[in-house]
Amino acid sequence: MSLILGRLVRTGKLVWVLPYETNNVLRQFGLLVFLAAVGVGSGSQLTTLFGREGLALAGLGALITVAVNLLVLGLLSGPGRASAAQTMGACSGAQTQPATLAVARDLAAGGDDVYIAYAVVYPAAMIAKILLAQLIAVL
Repeated sequence: MSLILGRLVRTGKLVWVLPYETNNVLRQFGLLVFLAAVGVGSGSQLTTLFGREGLALAGLGALITVAVNLLVLGLLSGPGRASAAQTMGACSGAQTQPATLAVARDLAAGGDDVYIAYAVVYPAAMIAKILLAQLIAVL
């Protein structure tokens, strides 16, 4: 129904299209409420992070992140293999983090190499994370 009403744009005095600014404010507000709810829900469990197991898991996560990035850098930074932009995009994809993709894009200063490398690596990295999480849970 929303697709039909959006296509009509207006029915009499009723306008069915939101201005871009309003749409953006509503999306940002929704994200803010979601993050606040997640933060309140998980804040009570923050003390368990500082326990022995929590620090070990945080250290293991940092170790895995550094190891994966070093592996990607080692594979791609050889002579003639990949440009700096492609290497940054692949590292961002390996982390599955859009925030690092934005920084890599800014550092690359143009071109789509960063996005292409991210798009190539991201699916494999996401599947690997899912499989590794299952393996860690079993161990």
